[in-house]
Amino acid sequence: MNATTSSAISLTIEHVKHRFDDFWALRGIDLDVQPGEFLTLLGPSGSGKTTLLRCISGMLYPTEGRLLIGGQDMTRVPPQKRNMGFVFQNYALFPHMTVFDNIAFPLKLRKINKDDIKRRVADALSLVELTGLDKRYPGQLSGGQQQRVSLARAVVFRPSVLLMDEPLGSLDKRLRQQLQIELRRLQREINVTAIYVTHDQEEAFSMSDRIAVMHQGEIAQLGSPPDIYRAPNTPFIANFVGDLNRFEGEITSAGGQTSVIRTADGMEIKIPSLNGTTTGHIICGIRPERLRVGKDLGLENSFPGILRVMTFQFGYYRAQVDLPHGQRLLAEIHQDKPDVHEGDEVTVGWDTQDALVFAS
Repeated sequence: MNATTSSAISLTIEHVKHRFDDFWALRGIDLDVQPGEFLTLLGPSGSGKTTLLRCISGMLYPTEGRLLIGGQDMTRVPPQKRNMGFVFQNYALFPHMTVFDNIAFPLKLRKINKDDIKRRVADALSLVELTGLDKRYPGQLSGGQQQRVSLARAVVFRPSVLLMDEPLGSLDKRLRQQLQIELRRLQREINVTAIYVTHDQEEAFSMSDRIAVMHQGEIAQLGSPPDIYRAPNTPFIANFVGDLNRFEGEITSAGGQTSVIRTADGMEIKIPSLNGTTTGHIICGIRPERLRVGKDLGLENSFPGILRVMTFQFGYYRAQVDLPHGQRLLAEIHQDKPDVHEGDEVTVGWDTQDALVFAS
């Protein structure tokens, strides 16, 4: 085991609630995080994800519920005794300290001897690929380098759990994408349980083993990135995660594996039958990559439209199609040379089984 390698540990959250005055920011969170897992708390602003992270860290004590780390109750244990690394969005480096001293700071607090500190800091610098920059000050580093120093400081003392609160939010897109890969590599290499907070879907889906989608102080859905995207369990998650073409209507016929809904503007759409539901209001969603745009599609759901806008998006075309009913659809065209163009009269359609369907 090198100087920055941790021993992965489990984390259990049991019915955690937290209240600020009369507002319940957390409404009863139950969650098991496995040793070595990379779990992301994803949600819009105000969903409770940062409050939950602060409860895990000990910066807040929950109003109700328990937090177990490695099976031990740590609910009322102060942050400095939880052996957790924390990475902030704003780096939180000491500007008057060198890179070496910033990384060594948590080791000095733990009264580690000087030789071990030198070895551990050197290992941490190598891990984040900053070897040779130990004598610089934070003001002499780029934003990406400063965030790597922050990461090195968070892991140098071998934390049981690594907590990250939107650590890449202030970086430009290219650097964020680069550090997403490096952060995932680092987490696996040091074998630490990681909990990551973000509202950025791309970060969540590219880095996580599992995602907990939070909404109004609760976990709305917990699952792997493909499961969250392909099988959202509520209209909120379907809308929040990725793009969605949305229809609403009443069931007009049902039988076997297919039903038909009629929208308010008269469209009739075939949908997969929903758990034996034969009447009622239905919300139906189609992902842009599941739509097909062309001339004669031969699909169960096909509608005429006008291709208004088509833009190139690094490997595919993004198309906007307007239907006569007033519906505007977003589609992806994965062809090197599409046979349709802006202004064309086209047909847009999809396979019935590709629809996401919810009873409202």
